[in-house]
Amino acid sequence: MLASRSLIIQCASRLARAPGGSCNKRTLWGMASQPAAPGQLQLASSRAAHNSSEGGGFAAIAVGIGASLVAIAHGRVSATAESADDGKGAAVPKQKPNPKESAVHQAHPASRHRTIPAGQWDPNWDFKGDRPTKGVRYLVLVRHGQYDMEDPTHPLTPLGREQAAAAAKRLVALGYKFKDIHCSDMLRAKQTCDIIADEFPGVPVFVNQLIAEGAPIPPEPTHSSWQPSPDEFFREGARIEAGFRHFFQRPDDDEKTYQLLVCHGNVIRYSVLRALQLPPEAWLRISHVNCGITIMRISGKGSVSLMGLGDAGHLSPDQVSFN
Repeated sequence: MLASRSLIIQCASRLARAPGGSCNKRTLWGMASQPAAPGQLQLASSRAAHNSSEGGGFAAIAVGIGASLVAIAHGRVSATAESADDGKGAAVPKQKPNPKESAVHQAHPASRHRTIPAGQWDPNWDFKGDRPTKGVRYLVLVRHGQYDMEDPTHPLTPLGREQAAAAAKRLVALGYKFKDIHCSDMLRAKQTCDIIADEFPGVPVFVNQLIAEGAPIPPEPTHSSWQPSPDEFFREGARIEAGFRHFFQRPDDDEKTYQLLVCHGNVIRYSVLRALQLPPEAWLRISHVNCGITIMRISGKGSVSLMGLGDAGHLSPDQVSFN
């Protein structure tokens, strides 16, 4: 099996360099006993893929067969074969693919976080690691109030308005000087935002569709009564991830700023896990009450802290609801 693996790697490399991308039987077996260097499989594969478009389609087939043979022999490709250079000469093991993951998971735009070994922190998570500052950004996320599920436009119920008013008073009591307020374009969020914004005159309010409710990523485990179609996850997941990347990033200056986002439970739960670099598939395991307050702190050096999740201390027991 080592011979087969080496054969395919070396042949693919030879194909990548050959003008016509050709490889005969003698070339294949002549290189079968030569061991492969770490990271060579990736290099050979990428070169073969390039040459495949130039007419060397056999190269891509060869690499594919080789990968299958190695997988059959070892159950998975070894850490050495699946290594890549980090640019400093050190081999960085790639995370092995999870056979249980769906195509929707694999295509999700948040997939980059999977390349970081579990339990380790990616200090360059927002790609601003080369620009540290002394600033701090506080993101205060408020879920909308209870809404009428019978009305297709989902306006707030009388209880939902009470919840929004209570949340507004709580935010005033916290003394936050908001730079701006952003809300989802869905009616229940806009109505909640209007009630809260009345307590913060002069603070600009922006409507942003990126933080509208939706299906962020297939949850693990799944839920029997909530099963969006794969295309919903594919479309809405990209939008919600875009919203996360838009708001969740370290400050560009040395100032302390506060931003208020009035949005939805799925968006908040997903964003919190993404920001903490925890598996976002766990978002459905978290509950978030209507008009609960979540606070995230992002430092100019890239550290992220969860200061509070779904705080509902401003609501009386009979005001707590989840829809």
